[in-house]
Amino acid sequence: MFTIPNSNSWSCLPASFSMVCNVSFQYFIALLGHDGDARPYKDKSKRRGFHLQECIDIAWKLGFTCMPIELFPAMTYAVGAEVFPVRFGSDDNANLARFMHYLTTTKRGILEGLRAVNGIKMGHAVAWDGELIYDPSGRSYSFENSLKNNFNPHTLWILTEVGYDATRFLDI
Repeated sequence: MFTIPNSNSWSCLPASFSMVCNVSFQYFIALLGHDGDARPYKDKSKRRGFHLQECIDIAWKLGFTCMPIELFPAMTYAVGAEVFPVRFGSDDNANLARFMHYLTTTKRGILEGLRAVNGIKMGHAVAWDGELIYDPSGRSYSFENSLKNNFNPHTLWILTEVGYDATRFLDI
């Protein structure tokens, strides 16, 4: 069971990682070196936010590996070329069964997906403890209730603790 940190609306990714890595949100932000509030875009109402790779680097420094499991993976041979969906059976149900297998056997993970904000689909991340979703927006709920809670997951990032190694704190 995770404790949902007091974060802000654009910090769901590091908030989720802080829960799963068992460190405070403030410490995780300090390790990242920024709070995501910079306004680099022409539209100054949009924040910089955080990239998944930044959080993966900090998780690595804290002694965790991250492995992605996509619900509906796809591949292509070139940028702009047709996209071929990867199926693990005859239909989408097989992909869902595979995803659920990983989800139900994972005790420490991040679920990445989409949520609607003012009619716009935006990225969102939550923590997963093997039983419940811990949403940085302040709620916890079952995976089955994701859509009812305005969250449509598409990738599970499984975090595995490999232990602390001081050399991880060298610049990557």
